[in-house]
Amino acid sequence: MISANPTSSVASSYRRFDSLADSLIAIDDVIGTAIKRICIFDLSLREYGFNAPARVDQLSHFLQQGRNRRVQIILHKTDFLERQAPRFCNLLRTYSHCIEIRRTTHAAHSAMDAFVVADDHSYWHRMHTDHARAVAAINDAQGASGLLLRFAELTEASEPGISATTLGL
Repeated sequence: MISANPTSSVASSYRRFDSLADSLIAIDDVIGTAIKRICIFDLSLREYGFNAPARVDQLSHFLQQGRNRRVQIILHKTDFLERQAPRFCNLLRTYSHCIEIRRTTHAAHSAMDAFVVADDHSYWHRMHTDHARAVAAINDAQGASGLLLRFAELTEASEPGISATTLGL
């Protein structure tokens, strides 16, 4: 487990992972450090436990802690969330004002990595979706800033995805 107080002067914690199981734990750890915003990029979120009760509870707890908290997600495909993730869809309905889901346009379909960034200080990054290799860091503002810049670029190359309205779900 990676743990540190992101607002403290504790040195950064950096780890590498070679299995999906280890990555799932690291994603929980990164989400657990978030105070204001969680940014997520993936192909579909199918592999990372975003419909699991524990992950949905963790995101719900994060969003309950303040009105200004946000979860921003960019996906290549939204089919999994729309059709096979009822827990996550319930979370989206409950916190529709705090969760934004976007779908990439053709311009961004070459992006084949995945990442989760907490605020501007902690992240998990899978280098390519065909391989289990990933890294995670807590209190690494420099590493997180590169991923946030990439997230901003992906946001520009995306369009609104699914929403919590009756028409959207």
